[in-house]
Amino acid sequence: MTIQKIGFYGFGNLAKRLYLGFDAYCRQQNISCQIYKRQPFTEFDIHQVDQQTLITNSDVIILAIKPQQLDSVIDDLKRVDWSRCCLVSLLAGTPIQTFVDHLPQLKHMIRMMPNTAAEFNQSMTVYSVLKSTKPDYTTFIHDLFQSAGSVLAIDESQMHFCTALCGSGPAFFYQLCQILIDQSKKNGF
Repeated sequence: MTIQKIGFYGFGNLAKRLYLGFDAYCRQQNISCQIYKRQPFTEFDIHQVDQQTLITNSDVIILAIKPQQLDSVIDDLKRVDWSRCCLVSLLAGTPIQTFVDHLPQLKHMIRMMPNTAAEFNQSMTVYSVLKSTKPDYTTFIHDLFQSAGSVLAIDESQMHFCTALCGSGPAFFYQLCQILIDQSKKNGF
């Protein structure tokens, strides 16, 4: 199995940082990245496609939306041929079983929790795998995310803690540090 196209469904802050972390690896492996985002996007040199193109032409779809948006995109995900595509979910607090319940044809899925340090190839990413996922997908996703930092397979029961520890937690810490820097500058330091 050869992965040629990665599709980002949604392209917020975390997805942007992952894309930057993946860039060298994808170029080396001759993998193209494309995004579907409802608003036009020009910040990076990445191929923006319509929803149908992303759904039909991606070998891997990285679902990079807010968890509360899942209900609004689930019908779109039902149109994917999951026998030939792997879903990678970045949705915090959304277990694999939620996707299985909504997408009974889902065969290949990996739940990931990276962090924004991926941009600097310093992310600590944990992941859990749907049991029916082909090992080739798991190996590919592991290698892809490893190009953006460290990677560790975990039991999904540990995902909530890991989300706080190495997913959302660092982002809040970085935000606090930025506030301290901004306030220091404002006060003449």
